[in-house]
Amino acid sequence: MGRVTGTDSRAFFYIYSVNLFIIEPSGSGSCGHLSDNTIMGKMFIAFFILFMTIVLNSVNAQEKEVTYTYDKFGIINQYTNNMVLEVNDVLKFVKRKGNSFFIQLAHPMNPPAYSLFVSLKGYDELNEKYVYIGDAIVGIDIKEGLIYKGKCLIKSSKNLDAFLNNIGYNYEYTYSKDLSFSVYFKNMRTSKEGYIPQMPYTFVEVFPIKNKSEQEREEKLLREKRKQEWEKREFERKEKEIKRKEEEVINILSTANRQNIKEQVCTYFENKLLKDSEYWDVLAKPQKKEIKTTTDVLIHIDSLQTNIVQIDKEIINYDLDFLHRKASHYCTINGTNYYKYQNHIFYIEKVDIKTKPLEKGIYGVERKKGKLKYYQTVPKEIQEWCQSNIIKNGFQAIEYSNYDGQYTIKPITVTKDVKKTLQGKDPQKAKKTWKTLGIICGNVVLIGGAIALGAM
Repeated sequence: MGRVTGTDSRAFFYIYSVNLFIIEPSGSGSCGHLSDNTIMGKMFIAFFILFMTIVLNSVNAQEKEVTYTYDKFGIINQYTNNMVLEVNDVLKFVKRKGNSFFIQLAHPMNPPAYSLFVSLKGYDELNEKYVYIGDAIVGIDIKEGLIYKGKCLIKSSKNLDAFLNNIGYNYEYTYSKDLSFSVYFKNMRTSKEGYIPQMPYTFVEVFPIKNKSEQEREEKLLREKRKQEWEKREFERKEKEIKRKEEEVINILSTANRQNIKEQVCTYFENKLLKDSEYWDVLAKPQKKEIKTTTDVLIHIDSLQTNIVQIDKEIINYDLDFLHRKASHYCTINGTNYYKYQNHIFYIEKVDIKTKPLEKGIYGVERKKGKLKYYQTVPKEIQEWCQSNIIKNGFQAIEYSNYDGQYTIKPITVTKDVKKTLQGKDPQKAKKTWKTLGIICGNVVLIGGAIALGAM
């Protein structure tokens, strides 16, 4: 809150004297010692504080000061890219004799802290600005004793007296330059050894932020309290609504036939296994495979029925999939998202599936003189089928599949090469025996052939 007082401005200097003489532990004894750099830096600060205290005492003895302090201000320097940086620190104006002012930007223990001692120089009619000049002190690092001293020039569209009356910006709004003032620094130097004698900032633009009145503060607190109460009620309302939705979904889920879902998914993968078996290579030997997987199943449920919409992203029910695309998120229970459209609930459930093994192969069977000849060891179930279904003499190829002890057997037509393979013969052997091996004594001899041609 802003403060208008008739007290002097010496108090802010005393803070510099804190920790001026800190005893540093020595390497051997119980007594401490001061390093040369520390002594020089802290002696400089102590001397400076003593000097300024004497000066201010002299001024205060002549005339009573008028002070106003802002609790917050904005600032622009060459590093803020022309953006106002709001500072939660004090901006203090002290009117001294005549048109002389002391201005403090930021508490001395929150560097960079600016102390400006200026007097009115005149009015710049061309730029419509009041011009103040004087001395500037900038504290950069209090512990290290790094302080810059030099000159400053202030340009303001208003006399600095105006800032003793809590004029400033309402920081909720955009900053203009109607109430700001500019500070330009020149010939800033420091006696700190090892530092380049230059200021970190060449200028600053200061934007006093208007202090809130007691009524405004109370109104703000009341608004914040009402906002918190509204947020609490809104949170409780949303929690109640979430709980209601969860209970609704849980009640609907209790009617779901999960066993039926599992069976339908299993049937889907059984059919998939059967379809895939059409491409198995079973000529050399029978193949036996199963499907073991975890799949995503999109499920539809309402108060009357449970349906599968998608299995492994394959659409099973196109009508329900159309409704699913219109559904929106309704609630989340134990990490599962539930979606709703009208009275339809949709959700994805992970289902573990393991089908029973499917075996598939082909055999060759030959009936001759009322008897069946098997070229391989054939299961009893296939033999029984052959006894009842193969009634003509000759060779017959059969294809079978066995799923959980249930055999499906059918006769098939095969090529001559496949027939020879099923009979245990090499289909390429006849071709190989007619291969020309060479010419002996003018005769062409074909191994395995019945003809020998002579050159005689």
